[in-house]
Amino acid sequence: MLDKLSDLLAAPRRGPRQQSSKVAMQGNDRARPACRNILGIMLALASLTACSTPAPVANTGALALFNTCTKPLYPRESALRDSQGTTRMKLLVEANGRVSDGRIESSSGDELLDNTALHAMKTCRFKPAISEGHAVAQWTLLTYVWTIENPDQRPGRP
Repeated sequence: MLDKLSDLLAAPRRGPRQQSSKVAMQGNDRARPACRNILGIMLALASLTACSTPAPVANTGALALFNTCTKPLYPRESALRDSQGTTRMKLLVEANGRVSDGRIESSSGDELLDNTALHAMKTCRFKPAISEGHAVAQWTLLTYVWTIENPDQRPGRP
């Protein structure tokens, strides 16, 4: 449709009919300059509307700023039991980037490890989630892996 409008606007304007012409002007010929002006205005408005439409805003989830987090200390009792595993937790990150709530999504198998990880991750600051250009509260999934790096250096071992 825009091609037809462009062709109509680009067509050369006809000047006044010569007196020698025996063909009478028809209704469409008289309306053509007016249509061309109206179509030009419509195209101009459409292009202005397209220019004024804001670009879509990307929605993002909350991101942990790990340099603000307290690293969880391996609980002595869990290390003595050789407990290891992965704690998955859900944290409610508010629009200001602070954690207001948290819960264990899946356990490492050691309740002490899970609670230690959850407590430490609640101290983290986050870059909040963005929705439609505004910071919003959002539940965020976070995983902490517990591993004993060097079994010979566990607490209580010589």
